[in-house]
Parts: sequence; structure tokens; C-alpha cells
Amino acid sequence: MAAACREQLRDRRALRRAAVVALVVGAVLSLVNQGGRVLHGDVDPVLGVRLGLTFIVPFVVANVGAITARLPPAPPSRRPRVPPGP
Repeated sequence: MAAACREQLRDRRALRRAAVVALVVGAVLSLVNQGGRVLHGDVDPVLGVRLGLTFIVPFVVANVGAITARLPPAPPSRRPRVPPGP
């Protein structure tokens, strides 16, 4: 897992893709969730934090997805298969 994280942090193209995803998704979510307040000028520090998190969360999620894709496949389950009941 640590190796996949290091690879992701070194991969500028992957980080750029995650940043683009974060900008697009963050902008849409901000507009949908907080657009009215921003347009009316009702901006305070709490709203600023919320808007910031709205962009950070998709960035993190995109990176976690990319890291997960870099991981080797999990070994098959060793649990015995139970036949379906009657």
C-alpha cells in the first residue's frame, strides 16, 4: 500500500487528473450546495471552510481510487463455498 501511495504522489499526470476532477466536481457541488449564498454575498469563514472541503474531498477520493487501482489483486477468498439452501 505504501509503495502505491508513493507512486501516486510521484505521478504528476495522475495528480493533475485528480486536480481536474476536484475542480470540476468541487465547482458543481459548490454551485449546487452553496451557490445561492455566494451569489448573495453571504460568505463567512465557515462557508469558506465548507467550500474548501468541497474541493479537497473529490481530490482525495480521486487519489484513493488511483492508489487502489495500483494495488496488486487481492488473493482469492479461502472461505469454503456454501451451497445455496433449499
